[in-house]
Amino acid sequence: MNYISQEYIEQGIKVEISVLDIPKKTKEYHLIFHFTNCSSKFENQVESLYTVLEKYIHQNLLPDTKPIFARCYLSDIVNQHNEIGKILSLLECSVSIIGQPMMDGSKIALWVIMRTNVEIIRKNEAFIISHNGYLQSFFSERIDEKFSNLNINEQTSHLLTTFEEKLKTFDYSLEANCLRTWFYINDIDNNYFEFAKARKENFEKNGLTTKTHFIASTGIEGKLQYPQQKIMMDAYVIEGLDKEQIQYLYASDCMSSTMNYGVTFERGVMIAYGDRKNVFISGTASIDQYGNIVHIGDIEKQLLRMLQNVKILLEEAGCSFEDISMMIIYIRDIGDYPFVRNYFDKYFSQIPTLILLSSICRPAWLIEIECIASTTSYNASFSDY
Repeated sequence: MNYISQEYIEQGIKVEISVLDIPKKTKEYHLIFHFTNCSSKFENQVESLYTVLEKYIHQNLLPDTKPIFARCYLSDIVNQHNEIGKILSLLECSVSIIGQPMMDGSKIALWVIMRTNVEIIRKNEAFIISHNGYLQSFFSERIDEKFSNLNINEQTSHLLTTFEEKLKTFDYSLEANCLRTWFYINDIDNNYFEFAKARKENFEKNGLTTKTHFIASTGIEGKLQYPQQKIMMDAYVIEGLDKEQIQYLYASDCMSSTMNYGVTFERGVMIAYGDRKNVFISGTASIDQYGNIVHIGDIEKQLLRMLQNVKILLEEAGCSFEDISMMIIYIRDIGDYPFVRNYFDKYFSQIPTLILLSSICRPAWLIEIECIASTTSYNASFSDY
C-alpha cells in the first residue's frame, strides 16, 4: 500500500491518502480529510473543506478518478446537517452523513473513496459503479421521519425490509449481494439488544443463517438528523461475483462466533479479483475465543488485544497491517483519547485514520476498530477489479 499526506496550510486541512498502485490496473484511493486547525467556526470549516475537496474532484489532483462513496462525520448533526450543501454538491456518488464527534476537536471530517476506470450509472436513485463486469453500489439507508415513532426493534425491521425491497428492483438480494454493512444506533447502550434481535429475525427470513453466512458489519453509536430516528445503515453491494471469490473471515482461534453471544455478523470478508484482494474487517474489539470481553477497564490492554484480533483476521485473508487502506477507531471515553492517539501516531502514522467518540455495543468495551485492506493477488479465474 502506498501512502500520501498532503497539507493545506491556509485551509488548516490535512488529507491522508492510500492507494494500491498496480501498474496498468484500476487505482482505488481512500482519502480522509482532517482539520489541523480545529478552532474555526463550523461554516468556516465547511468552506475550507469545500476548497480542498474541489481540488481533488475538479482540478485533477488524482487524474481520471471519480468519487464512488463518501461519508461525512459531523460533531452536531442536528444543527449541522442542512449546512453542508456545498460539500455535497461536489460528490456525485452515494454520501452518508452521520453524527459522530471527532476526537481531535474538529466539527466535520470526510472519508472519500475515489477510483479510476469506472463508469457510474444512475438507476432508481442509486449510483452503480460499473467495471469489468462487476456492478458495485453503496447505499445509505435512513428511517423516514414519519416512522420515527416506532421503537428500535420496529425501526430496524422496517429499515431492513425497505432495503430488501429496494435491492429487488436491481434483481439483487441481501443474501447474495450484500458484502458489508454499517449500522449506526442512537443510544446504543439501551437499544443494541432489540436492534440485534430484529436483525436476526430479518436475516432468518432472508436466508442468512448459521448454515449459510451473515454479513461483515459494524454496529456502533451514531446520531441522525432527527433524534427520534434510532437507526441508520450503510451497505456495500456487488453483482457479478462468483461464490468462489468470497471468503468470510473467522479467526476462530482467538474470537468466538458472533452467534455465541446472540448477534449475526461475520468478522470480516475477503473478496478476490483477478488482480487483487479487497478485505473488509468488521468492527473488532477486545474479545476472546469464548465471546468474553477481555481486560475490562484497561484501555491499553484492550487496544492490544483488539489489534491482535485484527492481525489474525488480516492474516486469514492473506494480508497484514501494511496492506490497510484506512481505519476507523471508536473510543467510548474521551479521557482515553491521548493514549489512543499517541499509540496510533507511533505505530500506524501513515494509514488514513479517523478516531471518533462513540459508544460500542457492549458498555465494557472501551475501544473498537474497523478497517479496509487491499493487496496484490493474481487469479486468472476472475476478472480484475
